[in-house]
Amino acid sequence: MYPSFLEDWWLARASKSLAINDTRGALQALERDAGRLSDLFTTERRTDFGDYTAEARLLLAYGLYYFPQTFVRTGFPLQRIQAHIAGWKDEAARPLRVLDLGAGTGAALLAAVNHLQQLMPDRAIEAHALEPSGASLALLRELTTDLRAHWPDARFVLHQGDMRDEHAIPRGPWDLILASFSLGEAFFGSSAEVVEGWLDGLGRKLADKGLLLVLEPALRETSERLEALRDGLAAGTRWQVLAPCPHAAPCPLRAGGEHWCHEVRRWQPPESLLYLNRHLHRSVETLKYSYLLLAEGSHKRPPMPSRWRLISPLAELKGRFIAAVCAPDGRRYTLEVPTRALKKAGKKELARWERGALLELRNAHPLGDGATLRVQPEDLVRVED
Repeated sequence: MYPSFLEDWWLARASKSLAINDTRGALQALERDAGRLSDLFTTERRTDFGDYTAEARLLLAYGLYYFPQTFVRTGFPLQRIQAHIAGWKDEAARPLRVLDLGAGTGAALLAAVNHLQQLMPDRAIEAHALEPSGASLALLRELTTDLRAHWPDARFVLHQGDMRDEHAIPRGPWDLILASFSLGEAFFGSSAEVVEGWLDGLGRKLADKGLLLVLEPALRETSERLEALRDGLAAGTRWQVLAPCPHAAPCPLRAGGEHWCHEVRRWQPPESLLYLNRHLHRSVETLKYSYLLLAEGSHKRPPMPSRWRLISPLAELKGRFIAAVCAPDGRRYTLEVPTRALKKAGKKELARWERGALLELRNAHPLGDGATLRVQPEDLVRVED
């Protein structure tokens, strides 16, 4: 869920900046700006997004329209880190250190701070943001100062600089490094070797058992670039891919070429976002993204022999559900789930399972084509990492 105190802060900040006392009036004033942003990020997509951070009104529109989406998008893959941070508890005397690269106004960084506070409520957090836009950093400084009471054990440190510049990246060691919707933009047009070399430099800044989380848009072009990067990293020795994949083999979707790897999650958008969207008609009730959760290769990855990943929606056909799954053996399979014995509530629950969900298959029976598995509903379990 998106915290209401963040929505309230952005509404108040917009009202103050626009000198409009009524928050509804402030939203109305920013509708056109939200539309401009939406066009920049979709139909008129450019590598620099038109430098929207240079315009105060566009930054306010971003805070009300896109900041909530980035915050919640980042929170979903952060749920996958719990299985990999046991070693962090061995160093409880020092603060957890988090670095957000290309932080913008801090949505991903604050999502990480919120999540880590829930996982380790007694642990102090040192949260750093690296961002080239002074205007974005000024808003982030204002936000974290005004809402200090919500992060009592966190210290925020802001750095202005370019994430591509090795000397601009603050020294580690870092427990968690974030590159949330910034990697593809920063390295647009760069070769895979350039990006992998940059990532190797980040690896040297990670603490023991540190993690790197990369998120990118779910567009085909950005997702396929991330798939190619993932395969290159998985084939090397520097990194291991902890999520979303249940295996370290080459991505089976790349070989097929028909689909691309991304996640889809439902959420409840804040009312202010829905208001700004009333004439845009964007699909804001679901969040889509691609991601990689990485650790240095020196730490052995826990095996996932029973984890299967849903890489398509479950489509209901006559007497069965059909879906595509990514398997622990690195292959793509078609999953067939007979539904004749399922009641209406059971069918409704299966239909709600989203792309990216982790499943456990018990007693799966391969069919004659070797690429289809039949699983009875009682043998199909949704699991969390």
